Amino acid sequence: MNQRIVTWDEQGNPIVRNVAVFTRANVTEIAMAAASMPYVTAEDELAVALGLPPSEFYGRTNLEVMLIRQARSAADGNADDRESLIDRIAGKPKTTSESLHVHESYEDALKRIAESAMTKATPIDVVAEL
Repeated sequence: MNQRIVTWDEQGNPIVRNVAVFTRANVTEIAMAAASMPYVTAEDELAVALGLPPSEFYGRTNLEVMLIRQARSAADGNADDRESLIDRIAGKPKTTSESLHVHESYEDALKRIAESAMTKATPIDVVAEL
């Protein structure tokens, strides 16, 4: 899927170009591919090349590393990570909402608001100075 956009060249002249537009499916596919890729660091590559032990995350996917780090952060007290993990594992709690349909004209609403304000008003004594 393409979209036409306007860009400008070095002289400031407009140029119409066709660019690819990402769909929700494209974004999901890219995210899944990125999460499934192996987690690789230069330090691990060097350690393996030198025959040294790599990091604890060596051989895992990006998603596995993200989830382990999030779980550790939650265990260390990060409330956002804790809530996110619990929601992911146990599911978000069901919420309910109540809808109230009111059919009232604008004038009737204003009258109702005015009457409510009048019943809450407390009289005051006014002393006039002569």
